[in-house]
Amino acid sequence: MIINKDIMRDNNERSVLQAVVNHGPISRNEISKLLGLNKVTVSDIVGNFIDRQLVLSSGESHSSSTSGRKPELVEYNSSYGSVINFTISGHELEMLVTKFDGRTLEYSMTEINKLPIKDIISKMEELIDQLPQFDVVNGLQAISIAIFGVVYNGEIIISPFIDFEDFDLVRHFKDRYSVPVILENEANLAALFEQDFSKQELQNIISIGIHEGIGAGIIINTRLYTGNYGQAGEIGRIISREDNQDRKQLAKLPSFNSQWSQQALIAKAALIKKRSIVFTSNVCSGLQCS
Repeated sequence: MIINKDIMRDNNERSVLQAVVNHGPISRNEISKLLGLNKVTVSDIVGNFIDRQLVLSSGESHSSSTSGRKPELVEYNSSYGSVINFTISGHELEMLVTKFDGRTLEYSMTEINKLPIKDIISKMEELIDQLPQFDVVNGLQAISIAIFGVVYNGEIIISPFIDFEDFDLVRHFKDRYSVPVILENEANLAALFEQDFSKQELQNIISIGIHEGIGAGIIINTRLYTGNYGQAGEIGRIISREDNQDRKQLAKLPSFNSQWSQQALIAKAALIKKRSIVFTSNVCSGLQCS
């Protein structure tokens, strides 16, 4: 079997960087043992990362039992750049700007109340363009967009709260800001966040989000599971049935979203407490909530 040298180099670089992110500060020798790669190959890749400022030297190891010069430790440079993360729901547009290690640089929440997609995009661009210059090496490196709905291969298949009008969000923001753009279901991204930033090495995760709808992000054997056309985890689209309902009325049955979403649960609580309730964006009055 013939393996392309460029592909092999790219895979090795990804593996080394992942090892530094997950296990740093770490020495070149430890990376070599962890990945089963040649020491010269690892040293060459790490040196390249240091030159690019993706990786920083964090001094010598104090735990080495060998005599002589202590091995140099390297760690991920979380200030290499910034990442902008958007979440678009039916009522709100959230923006979170972070360093590469997830630390918050900026956060904002804007009410959109089901505005047309072109107006939402204008607000997103306005928020990006008004950001200050952050103390990072290379500025903006990527944009992520989380939506409530089904996403498949970077395209929105179904969104119950916003009419995206087949607008290509990925292409639009990639062309405007010249950075990689990721579009994904909100619950899927939440599961990836838990996997990447958890202190435990989680192999299998189910992350459930209850907002305007109910969704689950599923990770199996460290890989995101999206199912047929991205529909895995769409709990809110499951139809619920009560015992006294005729099977012929299946089309009229309530879904999980209508019964167990955040707003539905608040409405049930208001009914129990015998209070009136009015929803405004994600805030309700009559029954204290936010």
